[in-house]
Amino acid sequence: MCLLRRLWARAFGDELRQPIDWFVSEYALPVPVEWRDEIGVSYGCPDFACGSDGFVIVIKLKTERSSYRSRQMADYLRLARRLHHDDQIDMVLLGPHRPGATPDHDARQRYAELL
Repeated sequence: MCLLRRLWARAFGDELRQPIDWFVSEYALPVPVEWRDEIGVSYGCPDFACGSDGFVIVIKLKTERSSYRSRQMADYLRLARRLHHDDQIDMVLLGPHRPGATPDHDARQRYAELL
């Protein structure tokens, strides 16, 4: 879990003080039927997610420049909010290329890109 704490600190400049209660690889974010015309898929699947009471961090790994979808991070933030109504949600994109995305997000969400 030391890696997750260091990643959090690097991405957001603060320290993760709570214990991490859960960790998921291939974090399924189902797309409700009424959003599928906008999002275009039936689910999103960031590579990792972890959290505890009151917070969630979602981690997306990108290795190929051609695999970036312009709305992907915004869609993940929206879908994560649907699952975690009241939690602080932080999303980190890790990859060899920073697309410079500024996805829409609410006051309890943060987004960072790291090389």
